[in-house]
Amino acid sequence: MPTNNKTANLGLNSWLGTDKPLREDFVSDNEKIDKAISDHLNDADAHMTPERLELLNSAFVVGTYIGDGNSLRVLSLDFQPRLAIVLYKGMPLVEYNMESNYTITNATILTLEGDGGSVGGSLSSKTIRITQTAAPVNGKFVNLNKLNCQYVYIAFK
Repeated sequence: MPTNNKTANLGLNSWLGTDKPLREDFVSDNEKIDKAISDHLNDADAHMTPERLELLNSAFVVGTYIGDGNSLRVLSLDFQPRLAIVLYKGMPLVEYNMESNYTITNATILTLEGDGGSVGGSLSSKTIRITQTAAPVNGKFVNLNKLNCQYVYIAFK
C-alpha cells in the first residue's frame, strides 16, 4: 500500500520499515519517473544556457547596402561574425563574359581570416570588408560594391 511519506520532487513512495508496498505502488512510481524523464528530454530549453539561447534566437543578421563604387567597402557590425555571405541583389552568383574571357563574381562567402572563404572580401574584428575591381584582374572581376547597386549580406554569429 502506498505510504503517506513521499519524495519531495516526484512524489514517489518513501516507505517506512512498517509499510507493506504493493506492486501497483511500484508501477505508479515508475510511471511518474518515466513521465518526468520524458518531459525533461523533450524540453530543449532545459538544456540551454541563457547565452546559448540568445545566440540561437539571433544567430544571424541580415542587412543591405547600396554600392558606392569604391574599391573597398567596410560594413560595421556589433559582433564578430564567423561567416558572412554577400550577394548582388537580383544577379546570378557568378557570370562569365565570353567576349573578354573573364568571370564576374556577384557573391562571396567569407570566413574568419586564415580560415578560407571566396574572392571578394574578408572578415576581421567586427567588420565585413568588401572589394570591387575596376576591371578584370587575372580573369576575375569582383562586382560587390558597384555604384548604385543593391547588395544583401547575411552575417552569422
